[in-house]
Amino acid sequence: MSIKRFFAKTTREALNMVRDALGPDAVILSNRPVDGVVEILALASDDAASISAPASGSAMDQPEPQ
Repeated sequence: MSIKRFFAKTTREALNMVRDALGPDAVILSNRPVDGVVEILALASDDAASISAPASGSAMDQPEPQ
């Protein structure tokens, strides 16, 4: 998994940078103003799929007893 950071003067410019680098299905993790510019943290959609569900057989995969 590779989270990338993008900086631009406007959100639109930053989103274009994300789209160019990671493709149209990129996942935006955060979007915030920093020192007069916009910072976007994003990752490729393939990387997001690997963190969306716990690994099969892991402790997180099993429901906790009530």
